[in-house]
Amino acid sequence: MNTTFDQYCQRQNKDIPTELIAEIDSDRWRENLREDYELLLHRMSDSTFGQNYQKSCSIPGALPQDYLYRELNIDAVGHMITSIRFLGRDITKPFVEIEFIDCGWDTFFAEIEKVKEAISLSYQIFAPRSIRIFIPIAWTAAISDIAHTVDQYILSRPLRHTVSNENMRVDIERIYELSSSGYQLYRNEYEVFHSAQPALAHVKPLRHDQVTDLCINGRVYKIYSQGDWAGLCCIEESHEKFYYGYYIAGQVTFDRFKGKGIASAVQSKIISELPSEGLGFMYGTIESVNLPSIRSAQKAGREKTAAYVFIHL
Repeated sequence: MNTTFDQYCQRQNKDIPTELIAEIDSDRWRENLREDYELLLHRMSDSTFGQNYQKSCSIPGALPQDYLYRELNIDAVGHMITSIRFLGRDITKPFVEIEFIDCGWDTFFAEIEKVKEAISLSYQIFAPRSIRIFIPIAWTAAISDIAHTVDQYILSRPLRHTVSNENMRVDIERIYELSSSGYQLYRNEYEVFHSAQPALAHVKPLRHDQVTDLCINGRVYKIYSQGDWAGLCCIEESHEKFYYGYYIAGQVTFDRFKGKGIASAVQSKIISELPSEGLGFMYGTIESVNLPSIRSAQKAGREKTAAYVFIHL
């Protein structure tokens, strides 16, 4: 890899929105970056990673090494690290993720046609449809002239900000296991959700083993409204880009309880109970077309601070 760890840190630091800088502990941030940097190195060279990826998303003619992360050097743009991805693990929906760039976003967007050409050529065997980038929310206004679609927003709020417990019309219970019947109820809600929003059919429920792991190593809450089980919320300590703290891995409000403000009340109540020492944010990714979930997050005090954006090839 041509980029040193210090160079990696310096470039990533430029993406932190000004309003969030004061919320980030520099030592914790650097530890997270070290983990991310080493993961990039691993996925650029680990043959087992390539073999496993090929088995799960097999494309005719593609070899295991084709699935490894790769470096590209583009004239007037510079150095970048990229990877092949598939939306919802659907091999008919390939895209290329920009894992790292050493230039600024202004240069990247000014030379976007060169970027498209280089990526299309490098990943020709996969025939990707788009490039996905992670950008601070302020940069979304700068790409209006580029054909794109916002995939997901990251909505976050600093944990140190206090939350009022008034008018929280829900109760939560932290659980340490979820029965098979309970998991089936949770899973069934996704079928209802997909029927109502076919565009989000690629958004899958957590597997039962994932929920079980979060019960042990994260936090899983049953949600109650007037004594009735109304949903489930799963969170974990994690980090993503410049965010770290509690990540909302999955939240479901059962259909008959929707429209009552439960989802936002739950997030507010959970935030008020979380230990906040050393942990910066509660955050999560929400698909751009999932307007009800975005509104619920905003009512709970979370704001759009970054986005994953597809740039069409």
